[in-house]
Amino acid sequence: MERKNGTALHENHRSRVRKKYLENGGLSGFADHEIIEFLMFYSIPRKDTNELAHKMINEYENVLNLLNADPYDIMQRCKVGEGSAIIINMIPQLARWYNKLQSNIIEQRDMLDSSRKIGEYAKSLLIGRTNEHFYCVCLDVKRRVIGTKLISEGSISHADVSPRQIAECAIKFNASGVILAHNHPSTDCFPSNSDKDITVTIKQTLQMLDVEVIDHVIVGGERYFSFAEHKLIFGIGE
Repeated sequence: MERKNGTALHENHRSRVRKKYLENGGLSGFADHEIIEFLMFYSIPRKDTNELAHKMINEYENVLNLLNADPYDIMQRCKVGEGSAIIINMIPQLARWYNKLQSNIIEQRDMLDSSRKIGEYAKSLLIGRTNEHFYCVCLDVKRRVIGTKLISEGSISHADVSPRQIAECAIKFNASGVILAHNHPSTDCFPSNSDKDITVTIKQTLQMLDVEVIDHVIVGGERYFSFAEHKLIFGIGE
């Protein structure tokens, strides 16, 4: 009888959590541990996952570290099965996939004719990355995306980029202009001196090809920094 009562208690709690999700229209109002607990409902069908959620977050110090952890590491450190580890690890992967679908719509329908659109496109490429990635986005004369290429993937704090790589990308897609985009895994999106220097060098190189550097966007966490918005593109290197 006690076991049945315990099972009923867990099921009632899960029903309340699912109802909260549906009535709130998503995860608004959920604490971090409640979201992890909710995810574990679908890999651990008959067990209280609240305590486990707290344990998993504490093991990695914060939720972001947990979501970015390797599935095998999660299995070992949190003593969970393969299904639970995959669900956790899949969240940033799904976020990138979703953002990529959104960026595909932008490529097909929209022009990147504002800093906001450019920033959102850059976020779709870079959000959730745990090391530096540097992209070149090529545009036609109407500022429609005609090609996006990963130029460099580096360490947690650095990605090597040469102006020649950007020039080759622009030539390949016969671009009228390019957008440079990279991320700061530290979540600080303010440009470093080296970010400013490489932008100047790339702009000088592309001027010889009659290709415009329209913007350089740095993504940090959910935020982005636009060189164009801050008047750091216009006139540099001239």
